[in-house]
Formats: sequence, structure tokens, C-alpha cells
Amino acid sequence: MTRTFWNLTRKSIILACEDSASLMIQTLMTAVGTGANAIDAWGMTPLHHASLSGNSHVVRCLLPYASVDKEVTDKQGRTALHNAATLGDAEVVRLLLSHGANIHAVDKKGLTPLHIAAKEGGLQAVCLLCQEIQKEDIPVAVLSRRDKQNKTPLHYAVENNHVEIARFLLEKGVDPNCSSSTGLTALHLAAMRGGVPMCQLLMDHGAATDVLADGNKTPLFLAATNDRPRIVAFLLDKCVTGQTAAIKFQRTPEAFFSLASFSRFLKFVITELIDKRNTPAGTATPSFLNPRGAGIEDRDVEGNSPLLGAVDSGSVEVVKLLLGRGADIESRNNDDRNVLHMAVLSKNEDVLQKLLLPEEEKLFGEEREDLSSHSPQYRPQSTPAAIGSYGLTSVSPKAEKPRNY
Repeated sequence: MTRTFWNLTRKSIILACEDSASLMIQTLMTAVGTGANAIDAWGMTPLHHASLSGNSHVVRCLLPYASVDKEVTDKQGRTALHNAATLGDAEVVRLLLSHGANIHAVDKKGLTPLHIAAKEGGLQAVCLLCQEIQKEDIPVAVLSRRDKQNKTPLHYAVENNHVEIARFLLEKGVDPNCSSSTGLTALHLAAMRGGVPMCQLLMDHGAATDVLADGNKTPLFLAATNDRPRIVAFLLDKCVTGQTAAIKFQRTPEAFFSLASFSRFLKFVITELIDKRNTPAGTATPSFLNPRGAGIEDRDVEGNSPLLGAVDSGSVEVVKLLLGRGADIESRNNDDRNVLHMAVLSKNEDVLQKLLLPEEEKLFGEEREDLSSHSPQYRPQSTPAAIGSYGLTSVSPKAEKPRNY
């Protein structure tokens, strides 16, 4: 047999698998059995292609041949079982498992077939894989296996909002508080990308609300900064206390609202979360801004109050709301910057024009400079027209512009 004929036969088998040509596959396999492991440019064998396409009759045709290697990996390090999990085809998964496919195989990212099935939303595939895993001595350890980012299958199910898969894994005993390499638990991911049902499910199974991911970020913080108003409302209603918000979260609920500058978020907060008693402006802080004792002047690690955070993010309505509830307009952060410094540095002209300039006397006193001896209008180049129209040109900087500005 010539080399050219051999190569053509190998390619023919791959094409036959892609086209579900069972009779042709049987003919070619009988002629050249070792062609079953022919590899294409992506390192994929006929079994890879058949599994990824969900061609169960082709998979059934290939598996009886002793020459078929079920554990060949492609250029991503994936086996045929990984591909079947990607598609979520329960019949192909069942066929591969019944012929001894390795459930522990990991690709170059450390992903097992279960990771991939959980990510892609194949509930039946997840169930079949878990049934096989239950035969292990310590099944929970296998169900909670981590990839190279330290993420478990539960992480993937949650971040893709596959509620039923998450429920299935949790009921099998998977720990909801496992953290990824960046400190993200399943609840962090649900707060960013999921919904209230997912958050409720995780908390029903013991998910902690006060775990800090990298940067001291809590689920509540991530919900607020990712425009998830309903999740913010849910978390505030279910779990936030003054101590948790002020001490463990490093930022109070005011700061979370301040950092979320999205108009849809603001509308929801104002219309849905404000105290049902319609507390008059200037009196008690509404319940959603002061849950069980969280203070309106609590600071984050940089010394920013909720008001400073709101000004920095340009949230006009939140700034207005906080000022109406008695937030200290003269407060300064660790860099000795007040709200006007923050507004100018952040180029937030709306905040300047509508809210802060009426308080100019308080903000432009003898101590108007920050720790770098810069006045609030130190960066006129960033908003030249705006600064000029505000009448702030008489306030000049007393120091050269620092190199890191």
C-alpha cells in the first residue's frame, strides 16, 4: 500500500465520520483498521469528530474496533469524552463511558469532561458522568476537582447560570464555598453573572456571603458593580448586617450603590428599594442605605466614603440621594481629596455642575489642596470648557503636575 493511498484512506475515514457515513466507515475500517486514529490539523481523530458532532451511530460503529484509541488527545488536550461533554449528547457520553472512556482525563486547562458538561449546560451528560464518578472511593473529591484556575464544575455551572446543574452538584455534596485562584466562590459568580434563583439556591446550601475575593470584593460588591440590581436587593434583604458591611465587606452598601453608575441600576434602586414608608428627604436614612446599622460615612481601604465613591463614578442621582440623607460633603479620603477633587479628576461634569458647585464655599477654603498640594481644578486640560464655564479659573494649582498624573 502506497503512502498516498494510506493518507487518502485516513482522511476518508475522518470525512466519513463528519458526514455520518456508517457504511463507508465500516468498509474503510475493514480495509485499514489503524486509520481509526487518523489525526487532522487540529489533532482530532474520527472518534473526536463523531463525538463532537453527536453522531451516536458513528461512535457506535467505531468503538468495537480494538484499534480505536478513546484516549487520544487533540491539540487542546481533549479526548472524545471531552467533545461529547461539550455537545452535551447523553447517548454519545453513555457509549464512551460504557467502553471505558476516562472520566478523569484533563485538557490543557485542567478541565475534566464534567467541567465542560457543567459549563455547556448538558444536564443529562452531567448526570451520566456523575453516575460514573459515584463509583469512586471519594466521589465528592472527584466532583469538586479543580482546573488550573482552581475552578470546580460548580463554578462553571453557576457562572453560566445553569441552575439545575448547580442544584444537582450541590445535592451530591459539592462545597459551595470553594474558591478559585482569584478567590471567587460560586456566590461571587452568581452575583456577577447569574440571577436571584441561583443565589437563593447557593445560600440554601450554605454559601457564605462574607467571603472576600481578590481586592476585598464580596458578592454584594460584585453585584453592585456589574449592574445586577435585583441581586443587590436580594443580598441586602437576606444577609447584610451593619457589621458585615462595614468590617468584612470593606465597603458599605452605600459604596456599592455609589460604584454602580448604570442608569437602569439607579432607577431600580430608587423605585424598588427605597423605604416603603417614603421617608422624607433630610430625615432618617432609608432602609436600603442603612441596613441594620451600616453607616453613611463608613470608609473603604482608600478612605473613600460612599459619597466620594459616587462622585468618582459619576452617579448623579446617587450623589444627590446621599447628600439628601446627610452625607458629609466636606469629607476627604486618604489622599486628602474631597468630592470636588474627585469630580474634576474623574471628568464628571454633571456632578460638578448640578451638585457640587452650589457648595463652592465649603469646598474652596484655605485647605483646598490635597496631599500633593493640588487644588480641585488641578486638571483643567481634562475638561477645559467645563472648568472655564464653572468659574473656577481663579483657583490655580500651587504645584507642578506630578509625573504619574
